[in-house]
Amino acid sequence: MTEPGPTLSLRDVAQLAGVQRSVVSMWRRRPQVRGRHIPFPDPVTPAGAVERFARDEIVDWLTRTGRGNNPEHRLDAPALSVPVDASLEDLVTLLCLHAHGDSDLADLTSAERERLAQLSDPRDEFLLTEVRQLAATDETLRFVDDLVEASRGLPEALARLDDGPAGRELGRRDLTVEAMALVGAIVRAGILHLDPDGVPVAFADGPSSLALAIASGNRLLISGNGAAERALRRRAFLNELDVVNRADGPLLRVLAVLNLEGEAALERVDDLLLDLGPNEVAVVIGPAVTLCERLRGDAERFRAKMLRLGHLVAAVRLPRGMWRRAHRQALGSWVCAGGPTANRPMVGDLSAYPSADLSMEDLAADVSAALSGDTSRALRYLRATDLPVILTGSPIVPAGVRAARLSTSSDNHLSRAQSAALVVAEPLAPLDVLLTAAPGMVLLRQRSLGELHEAGVLLMRRGCRIDPQHAVPDGSILVLSADGSADGVALDPFDAARLYPRAHRTEPGDVVFIEGSRPRARVDEDGNSLVASPSRLLRLRPTAGVGPHTLAAIINHQPATSEWRTWSIPVLDRASGAALESALVEASAYGAALRQRQDALHDLITALIDGVAAGAVSVVSRSSNTEEGQ
Repeated sequence: MTEPGPTLSLRDVAQLAGVQRSVVSMWRRRPQVRGRHIPFPDPVTPAGAVERFARDEIVDWLTRTGRGNNPEHRLDAPALSVPVDASLEDLVTLLCLHAHGDSDLADLTSAERERLAQLSDPRDEFLLTEVRQLAATDETLRFVDDLVEASRGLPEALARLDDGPAGRELGRRDLTVEAMALVGAIVRAGILHLDPDGVPVAFADGPSSLALAIASGNRLLISGNGAAERALRRRAFLNELDVVNRADGPLLRVLAVLNLEGEAALERVDDLLLDLGPNEVAVVIGPAVTLCERLRGDAERFRAKMLRLGHLVAAVRLPRGMWRRAHRQALGSWVCAGGPTANRPMVGDLSAYPSADLSMEDLAADVSAALSGDTSRALRYLRATDLPVILTGSPIVPAGVRAARLSTSSDNHLSRAQSAALVVAEPLAPLDVLLTAAPGMVLLRQRSLGELHEAGVLLMRRGCRIDPQHAVPDGSILVLSADGSADGVALDPFDAARLYPRAHRTEPGDVVFIEGSRPRARVDEDGNSLVASPSRLLRLRPTAGVGPHTLAAIINHQPATSEWRTWSIPVLDRASGAALESALVEASAYGAALRQRQDALHDLITALIDGVAAGAVSVVSRSSNTEEGQ
């Protein structure tokens, strides 16, 4: 029996095709593809309980069927077919070795690979010992050669390993990209405070992905020769980072205590603060319950003892969902400085702000002000507090604490309130629909959307995946979604034609809809818009028997989780269908007017609260007006 060659698990096949795993399972049950019988490849000899498929057969099947959302599946396949018995660190070691040579690893003997490692790492800091101990198979060597060929440089090859099957085997749950960006902004502020030309960054503990993210563009200090330090040096080399073994001047320290809570986390932080030099800044990230919230008993007394040193200059609570291992747990961060003590640390709750309002530049500016003790400038996120208050047992970062805002002009609050009041005060004509009794029908005729689609009376077109970052302020090509998630996104016509050449444009009267737990639909009155996936569009022919507003109203009252082809619409004569469509058009306009007044009422309430709180607007009670008139 011949060897199957490189293989893929079912999860790898889904990742290669750019779809969910359930979609691949559906493909296996449906061998008919556009009228042709193309069965899904059979699994090869399974490894344990996991079915595996021949990589070449999967690539050929995706090419022949055209299924999936990844047009570059043939190029990406080699990076996913990881040998079953290969560990992540062994693959990273071989990737480092490949980067130091000028030929494929599969063409080198074991002695030649060791000689290459000795030339590349003469002081045995990250590679030589691992290569000597590594017993690499021919399949593993060929995989690393294929991985390099399929990647756009060494950093991408490393990312493919961490995100691929070998990385998933470790079950790691790192910080999200947003969390790394927030911590990175805090670290940049600390570096600029110490030396605008840059200082080394020492990473004490935590995921290597965080260390690589915050050290980008800076020198990474790695002391020691343990397994963790050697692994971090390998990843730093692959990401082309500058690594140093010691620092004689200013230093920024980063400590992550994500997996610790209570006194265990505080002890690690205490050790860091005791070693903090006068020209050093420390950034700590860990659970907000330990770093930001109120503590009790011994933990509270221990934290108060730490804070009496006066090293804490800023503390922030991060929004929830920024740690994949515990997405419901909020994280917190401390910024500490050696040298002079600080009695008024600055605090802020970033979870009190919408994610769209978080500016990395403004956060870095606030942290810089906290480090320098500059209280003259206005802050966007941080607010000064008294250290003695914290030491009495109060939370360091009270929930919802925001920066103090400068009062705006009274005209702004007053004009907002007056504009909203004008909309609310405008009388709304009632929705008057004239109804009369009809003789009724003996047989209620209905047709499903699937029947209409098969008959050519109804046309369905899929939406496309739109990147909101492509939006421009003055774009004329609107992006629509049935649930309103894409509202406000508009593209430049040239960008729309260049970036989404295969996207379908709507026509006036098209129905934009979405399936799922809550089917929703809306009518595009103007046309020439793009539909954002997963929304789709339906286009009715004149012979459909119902109009677009009728179809949208029917969809909005469909039960959850039903498929769009099973939705039924009544078969009406031309006169009844036109009358119903006209009434639903009026009902839709009435609903839009109600929503406009509801939005204006919300703006009025917000403007009144903000204006009165700022002392810019005064509300005159009706009783006062009546007494003055008398």
